[in-house]
Amino acid sequence: MKVLIAEDSDTMRGIVREMMRRLGYDDVVEAADGRETWERLNEQPFDLLLTDWNMLQMSGLELLKKVRGTPDMASLPVVMLTTRNNKEDIVSAVKAGINNYVTKPCKPTQLKDKIDKALIHAVKKHPLQPPSVQHRDPEAILKGSRSLHPSHMGPYVLCYEATVDLQEMLGRGEKTLLHTYEAIVDAIFAALFPLLFRFRLRRDFGLFLG
Repeated sequence: MKVLIAEDSDTMRGIVREMMRRLGYDDVVEAADGRETWERLNEQPFDLLLTDWNMLQMSGLELLKKVRGTPDMASLPVVMLTTRNNKEDIVSAVKAGINNYVTKPCKPTQLKDKIDKALIHAVKKHPLQPPSVQHRDPEAILKGSRSLHPSHMGPYVLCYEATVDLQEMLGRGEKTLLHTYEAIVDAIFAALFPLLFRFRLRRDFGLFLG
């Protein structure tokens, strides 16, 4: 996860960077004021923005409004890390679209909790839209698309797009691929059935088969 820290105090920026390192965030970019932060945001994508409120050139609140007003950045999770803790400021930040608000100074565990909640809030507010499955290659449909749905279970996870894929194949009349799916399911069942049968015998009758 790439994180951008916006803080005009060198000392505080170093403290926040070290806290993020302890929390496991190693890909961190720093900016010394609001304008530099805005430049960094336009140079490359980030997954999280931690910003101070009181900064030169552009305040954290102004920066937040610009982020929310830019379509490509509107869903970026933003956490305000500031000494301003009065109700009016918090309300202003919430209205501007902040995902969470942290009062300095804070402990690493407190920052982690705020970041976790901010990420959850961002996902709920801007849910990911399912990718379109129109005009896709039949082989890609059968294997699944790792680029859109990465898996940690192997080269491909068969049928993890099954509902959408089967609907598409039915609509396009691709009976060959449907028969392939059925054959794979039959093969899996045939491989598992002896194991299930032996387990049933062992459980019900105490039989051990070699």
